[in-house]
Amino acid sequence: MNKKIVSQYLIWTFALALVSWMILSVFGTYELTLANTPWLYAIFAIGGWGPPIASYIALKRNNKVSGFKKWIGNIFEVKSLLRFYLLVVLFIVISDVSHLIFTGIGEVQSWYMFFALLPMSFIGGGHEEMGWSYVLRPELEKKFGFVISTVVFTIIWTLWHIPMFLPQEGRIESLSWLGILSWFGTYALPCLGWAFALGAIRRITKSVWLCVLYHTVVGATYMTLYPNAKTLAGEILSTSLLILVSVTAVFVHNRKSKSSIV
Repeated sequence: MNKKIVSQYLIWTFALALVSWMILSVFGTYELTLANTPWLYAIFAIGGWGPPIASYIALKRNNKVSGFKKWIGNIFEVKSLLRFYLLVVLFIVISDVSHLIFTGIGEVQSWYMFFALLPMSFIGGGHEEMGWSYVLRPELEKKFGFVISTVVFTIIWTLWHIPMFLPQEGRIESLSWLGILSWFGTYALPCLGWAFALGAIRRITKSVWLCVLYHTVVGATYMTLYPNAKTLAGEILSTSLLILVSVTAVFVHNRKSKSSIV
């Protein structure tokens, strides 16, 4: 693991999120929130786009990419084997169907809204893989292996989302510890399942683009179907299934190379 790249990446990623959060919390004390002040989303975006921004900075500073064109080209390399695209489809189906079965379906929008929401899903979540799956995941796996690195990544990923979540409360002091714990319960579990799926896709295909695709499509599906996602049992079942399939896929992939997934 290249500790220098990892440390630079994490420092920039979390610094941008925290700065964004602090600025928004200050505005919140003056009753200016994301709900009633749309232009604040520009500040929110600075933190939300921390992973890809940090990815470019860390890789460029360590001479891993020659410039922006090379960096973006490495990410959006869409040429890949058909079976790799089918693997992504499999994980998308498992993620969406299992989650909807185990947690229930909320207000369903018109089917065509899925396609309209794809760009929003990329801007709001899929873009993160330009950093997480490009820089952090591969580096963590070099040291910890697939399973342990995925657990470590999930902890980092969940913690990073806290500053992105707090501004939505308007005022920082309005969020109770109970609210934070509740959020962890309903969010950390799905994060663990998605992290295993994304890790398997990255490990098997070596493609950042396919991770971006998975994250974007799953996000658009959730926004279209509005799953309830409030039952702990449902989250546990959905996450367990996704972990089982992910570990199995990586195990089968590694049999020829005789490498460990632990």
